[in-house]
Amino acid sequence: MTAPVLSITTGTRNRPDSIERFARSVLKQTTVPFELLVADASDRVPPWSSGDPRVRVYREDPPVGPVRGSNALFRHARGEWVCFLNDDLEVTPGWGEAVLASIERCRRADLFCIPVLERGDEVPRILLYHGLPYACMGVVRRSAGDALGWYDEGYRFYATDPDLALRMIADGRWIAPVRGACVVHDRVADAERASHADALECDNARLHARWSPRFPALYRRYRRTSYRWFRELRVSFSEVWNTDALEVPLDETQWKQRKQRTRRHRVDAPGWWWPWA
Repeated sequence: MTAPVLSITTGTRNRPDSIERFARSVLKQTTVPFELLVADASDRVPPWSSGDPRVRVYREDPPVGPVRGSNALFRHARGEWVCFLNDDLEVTPGWGEAVLASIERCRRADLFCIPVLERGDEVPRILLYHGLPYACMGVVRRSAGDALGWYDEGYRFYATDPDLALRMIADGRWIAPVRGACVVHDRVADAERASHADALECDNARLHARWSPRFPALYRRYRRTSYRWFRELRVSFSEVWNTDALEVPLDETQWKQRKQRTRRHRVDAPGWWWPWA
């Protein structure tokens, strides 16, 4: 079997329709060498399975939680690049090629942010945390993830993705956007998501306490490094995610046109940011 370039990971629990739709899109739309790793913590529906040799399913019995479960998958990955995605989305045609083209374009980057298109929205977005982009769906160089220890297991459910991006920046590593493709997200508001609502405030408070004293240094480091890959993008407010986000055009013509527009993403030393420059 050809060694995978991409190790695509996701977790699922009691959402058979979502994981089936997600896996079907990955198997159909991904044409670069890949493997799909699924952590299944289902306890009210039969375990999900696939007969495709590119798919490996790891049963969690008992469930270990999404953070530890994701870390276990990352450490099972064989590809040079590890992609983390939710089970309630679908990938689009050509997305794998777009990821590899972005990696070739930004060779220094260790983390790539995949633009997410919410159903009903007109444009894909990359989310911002206090003005700094992060990958809620992303691709990580496996050696960089190993060096940083992947997700911080001090979080229960939320905030691991901005925390990972901030640790990348703090460590002097580069992040960049994926250009030319997106994933389409159907945010599933089911009992599984509702059961973790109490963790949202706790995890966000931990994230803020950890990073707020370090924002001036983070902004300066980001301004010197990864900002060049994001500065052409326009900032808007995402109603779905309730945060500012960068609008990401899907074709190169639109990227060039962004250079002529105002209200672009801007970060200025000595340590503050203006989303509407």
